[in-house]
Parts: sequence; C-alpha cells; structure tokens
Amino acid sequence: MDGGTEFNVNMVSAIKFCRDKGFADEDIVADIINAESYSVGDYNSSETIHNFMRYRNIKQYYKSMNDVVEFNRAFPSIDFRYFFSPSEKYAGFILDFSPKSTT
Repeated sequence: MDGGTEFNVNMVSAIKFCRDKGFADEDIVADIINAESYSVGDYNSSETIHNFMRYRNIKQYYKSMNDVVEFNRAFPSIDFRYFFSPSEKYAGFILDFSPKSTT
C-alpha cells in the first residue's frame, strides 16, 4: 500500500499516509499519474452541441490541473517529481498495479 489512488488526484490521503509512517515532508516524493486524456484540439464549429462539448473538455482539464497546482502550493516541501498524462485516450486500463507486477 503506497497511499496512491486512481479515482482522482487525492494527494492529501497519500501525503497523510506518508506522514503517518513517520516521514518528514522533505523526504516525501510524489509522482502523479493522470488517467484521463484531455484534448481540446482545433475548433471550428458554430453548432451548439460542439460548443458545449468543447466547454466541458476545457472545464474538466482545468479542474483536474487545478488540483495538481493547489497540492503543489499546499505542500511546498514535498517533491512532486513527475506528472504523467496520456496524450490521447486509450482503450481500457493499461496499467497493472497488482502485487505480481509491483513486487
């Protein structure tokens, strides 16, 4: 158990887990894997549904990224080492974090 999550970017629980194990903030290193792909792409439409879908994509991107930025501000002593995010949508869940692949 490493305190990580896949549902959303819940860094507070991961950091609390490390602190509860006795680690100082300066000794905590966090890598963030964003499971979502956000692509706004080129836009050239006057149709309402396309405008709405573009709005949703942009809003979701900034909502997700705002979490990451706020965690960096809230925990300045923690080393947020890497941020991974897919460049395009992928089919299914391709990361395997089961014990057989992580031990």
